[in-house]
Amino acid sequence: MARTPKCIVKLEITSFQGGAAIMQQIIGGTIDLGVAGIVPVISAVANDPTIKVVAADQNNGSGLIVKKGSDIDTIAKLKGKKIAIPLAGSIQDVMVRILLKRNSLDYDRDVTVTTVPASNMLQSLESGAVDAYLAWEPFITQAEQQNVGQVLVRFEEVMPNHPCDTIVTTTKMINDYPDTVKAFLRAHREAVDYIKANKEDAAELVGSQKWTKVGKAVELDAMEHMTFMYTPDADFIAGSETFAQEMKALGLISKDITRSDIFDLTLLNQI
Repeated sequence: MARTPKCIVKLEITSFQGGAAIMQQIIGGTIDLGVAGIVPVISAVANDPTIKVVAADQNNGSGLIVKKGSDIDTIAKLKGKKIAIPLAGSIQDVMVRILLKRNSLDYDRDVTVTTVPASNMLQSLESGAVDAYLAWEPFITQAEQQNVGQVLVRFEEVMPNHPCDTIVTTTKMINDYPDTVKAFLRAHREAVDYIKANKEDAAELVGSQKWTKVGKAVELDAMEHMTFMYTPDADFIAGSETFAQEMKALGLISKDITRSDIFDLTLLNQI
């Protein structure tokens, strides 16, 4: 039986503070592929239709944390409070806006939203610098395990199986360098399969001092609140459209963005 020839690609990996910065680099041509949250991807697509999601990464995983023992037991009680998010324009920023709007609170007038690096949020909550924070895992589970914070809401309760991170590139990369993109996608597929089959090893690596610094136990529990994938399922694709609709309703984008605008799974389907 004929074997598919391997394409060896030399990668240069770099990191950025968030998805918005990654999308700026992709649009500018500084980087070729990125891992970015669906919200900054949609914002980029609204301005540049050549931006495409070529694979999924994971869904769910964000939550709103308040201090342990806090009397903030509903979203409505966030009125007048200070809420931390990782970055403006992040998926967590949009989640806060959705939660506030659904509870008749105004993002600009009823709360104070401030940006805090996700790794510093627990300290900010404990010190009283903020009253709540909305972040991604493992910083939700970390707050619970250290008995500092408690979950007010996990966003999967609001939007079950919602999309989170994606693999994103441009139509130029798809059209001009399909073998390179497919090689990357094969590696991504192998990584996802490894995580699913070796959760303890993956948790030890990601929880290490090199990455999240929260430790294996926190990371292992946090992984239970996410589903890692490479092929976006129906919920992932539909949820992307839902985020686009919410973003338009919030005035963050000015036009309708559909799944065909966001996704190009041609190369993923070829591997």
